[in-house]
Amino acid sequence: MLKKALLGSAMLLAATLGHAQDANAPIPPASSLSPFVGLGLTFGGDQIGKDIQYSNGNSSKLHAGGLVDLRVGAEYRVSGSPLSFQLSAGYHVDTSLAADNGSASFKRFPIELLAHWAINDSWRIGGGVRKALSAEAKSSGLGTGYVANEKFNSSTGVVLEVETFALSPKVGIKIRGVSEKYKSQDVPGRELDGSHIGVIGVYYFR
Repeated sequence: MLKKALLGSAMLLAATLGHAQDANAPIPPASSLSPFVGLGLTFGGDQIGKDIQYSNGNSSKLHAGGLVDLRVGAEYRVSGSPLSFQLSAGYHVDTSLAADNGSASFKRFPIELLAHWAINDSWRIGGGVRKALSAEAKSSGLGTGYVANEKFNSSTGVVLEVETFALSPKVGIKIRGVSEKYKSQDVPGRELDGSHIGVIGVYYFR
């Protein structure tokens, strides 16, 4: 299962990064509250509907784990500790190429609560929970022939991630995995796996 694979990867990564921590480990910062913004790409999850065909011969697919992840939030750093907490609200969407005769998309608004543990100045590991609100597949025009209009309820998802500050103390690069599912409100028994992996760039205002 993805949850077990993510947990195993996180434990292995923590053990590897632990060797980089020496007797001169950084002094944890004083307590602080910092807003942040993030933008990234995610990949994975079940396909939604059928392959979307375009008049030029190209095609595309919508997935329950894709594609563009936008977020805003705040981080609290615990005084005298490598521990920190994050709360964020996001907009997560996979969409077809815009066309005059139709479109299709899968949109949701995830709320995440995460905790992180700093290994050193450049790396930290973390995880937490996620709830995707107002999940909905929408289509118009010819797009309705490929993707049905449908609303979903999400499970409480699990997030595991590693973040590096190699570029700047204010710029984080997250590599993450998420395990979550969606149940249709319109089609009894229909369920989608929205699990995905992703890379997200984050700017911290601190």
